[in-house]
Amino acid sequence: MHEDLFCMIIHQKVTTQNENPMKCTTASSSTGYTWQTNGDKTVEISWKDHFINTVHADGHFLSPISAYEPRLTDSGRRIDYKKIENKFDDYEGKMNRNGINNINGIVQFEFAYQSPSSNVSNLSWTDLGLLENIILTLPSSEDGFSQMFWVRAIDAIGNTKEDTAVVYFDASSPSIGLPIMDYNVENGRYNFSSKQVFINKRMKLSFASKDDHSGVPLVTLKIVTQSGEIKYEHRYKGADLIVNASDCQNIVECYCSEADRNKCYMSTLRLDIDNCWMGVAMNATTIETYKLEITSYNGAMLSRQTIKEILKVTDLSGIPEYNRVTNLKVEIVTEYSFKITWKQPRSCYERLGMKLIVTNEAGHSQEHKVFKRCNIIHCWRFKCICYLHYTYVHKNQIDSYIGGVAKIVVEGDTQYASHGFKTETRSTKK
Repeated sequence: MHEDLFCMIIHQKVTTQNENPMKCTTASSSTGYTWQTNGDKTVEISWKDHFINTVHADGHFLSPISAYEPRLTDSGRRIDYKKIENKFDDYEGKMNRNGINNINGIVQFEFAYQSPSSNVSNLSWTDLGLLENIILTLPSSEDGFSQMFWVRAIDAIGNTKEDTAVVYFDASSPSIGLPIMDYNVENGRYNFSSKQVFINKRMKLSFASKDDHSGVPLVTLKIVTQSGEIKYEHRYKGADLIVNASDCQNIVECYCSEADRNKCYMSTLRLDIDNCWMGVAMNATTIETYKLEITSYNGAMLSRQTIKEILKVTDLSGIPEYNRVTNLKVEIVTEYSFKITWKQPRSCYERLGMKLIVTNEAGHSQEHKVFKRCNIIHCWRFKCICYLHYTYVHKNQIDSYIGGVAKIVVEGDTQYASHGFKTETRSTKK
């Protein structure tokens, strides 16, 4: 008798699924389930459908195997023909005909937790069987307290995969002081800058107060008119607020979060404001009082707000200023052509577009659109007078001004082209 032996090698491992993260479900969802803000010591950690052995799960390798039913009877004379007797079924070991209880190919979960700063080699693991969540009562829920949780998933052949989640505790909102405004700052971040300075009392007292554990990673600014219209909203975060830990050691006002010593902040925040954010129309005759609503958020996304009024917005640089083109120059390029160049000063008001008006000796004119960011126009073989006409626009308030006039006389046919604008127009002088 000849027997063939087949060996099938399947590469398999335990992995995690990002769409089903391990998380603390009792923590605030707005913090990515990282901060618990209810003041409760009880936490629930869940890792439902987070771990998987894809090969075992998709191949149903751990499912029970049904008994083999006879396929042929031969007219009733040989009813056992093609029947497999029970003595040949495999009931030994962990992997047998009965199958193995599992979740996504995982047969066992182990759990451990301790302080994030403790030595991980001292972890005490608890066997949870196939539970995908656990409810714990921790020793503390004070502001600044934190715990790290580990889950280890094990498959039927001993492959393992670990993942962790950290939960921080904070039930207090950040404090915030009265803002001080420094108007029309030169060399600011924006073309037309003002600077606000407000002292966060909680952060200034960070080394003496339990409220200093999470820092202020987010500040929002809302510019609102007296009638309630929101002119602009801005978010300061990341590099606007966070200081490198190595630099923080040499700055008196700097402190590092108790929850994460690698995240450091300034107790006095200095934030640039673009005056253009005020959204004042150029032809506005009356200006309402504007309010700056400044909201400070700590790491747990708990917030506190302060308000600063700006009584006279028109005193801010760039409002309601608009500048015509400058450095208008006409340069002869060849005997039959010239070019016009200019500079457009920066403004809070966007230029809607420009026009080139070309007029010949007979008084006939042609208008040509010019790309709004264009600063050069060429004219070839034309006896003309060229006008620059430019337009500003801001919130549907439109004003137009003649920016300048240049006159140059050349001979020949008319040809026009605009740098940055694809349209080209030709006509013949009679």
